[in-house]
Amino acid sequence: MARATSLAAAAVAALLLAGCEHDRYVDRRDQVTFGSGDAVAANKAMHIIDPWPRAARTVDHGMSGEAAEAALEKLRKRTRGLDAPPPPATLTLTPAPAAPSP
Repeated sequence: MARATSLAAAAVAALLLAGCEHDRYVDRRDQVTFGSGDAVAANKAMHIIDPWPRAARTVDHGMSGEAAEAALEKLRKRTRGLDAPPPPATLTLTPAPAAPSP
């Protein structure tokens, strides 16, 4: 029984230590992304001066920061149900008390 327990403990320790070796393998890859494996594309991407289109540089979005913040806060309240429209007005009529008999 003790031999089986120590063998199981050794197997668990070996599996845990094997998981530590993954980072070194992943860090030494020459790829654009982990899934591609294309070193030529990685080298081309490094030498592009400005990969963004000219329209990406615009900073005038037609709205002030305060107005954008107010619009976002209103949207957040509405999605949480805090800014729901008021309930419709109701009119409750109660009968007048009966007049005392003479």
